[in-house]
Amino acid sequence: MGLKLYPYVRLDCRLGGFYDKANVKKGPWSPEEDEKLKDYIQTHGTGGNWIALPQKAGLRRCGKSCRLRWLNYLRPNIKHGEFSDDEDKLFVPFLLALVAGGQ
Repeated sequence: MGLKLYPYVRLDCRLGGFYDKANVKKGPWSPEEDEKLKDYIQTHGTGGNWIALPQKAGLRRCGKSCRLRWLNYLRPNIKHGEFSDDEDKLFVPFLLALVAGGQ
């Protein structure tokens, strides 16, 4: 599905977005990349265009990777870690009722 312009550069077109697959970083995110993404989004917002965001933020990632990183790990309102005692008191009876009802 890609458009080959040169033997070493492949542009991929998905959902109307073009990016140079040979120049896109894959694998784990570095703390520096996380900071770049957080700083850019907190300053400029997403603008509703995740495809263009990586280049504007100075990242060598695809838009989907940036979107998933922001939504699943970097958003300020995401809680990481263990459940609190209040959350346990709320969820445990619900889960027990769910399991008991399925038998």
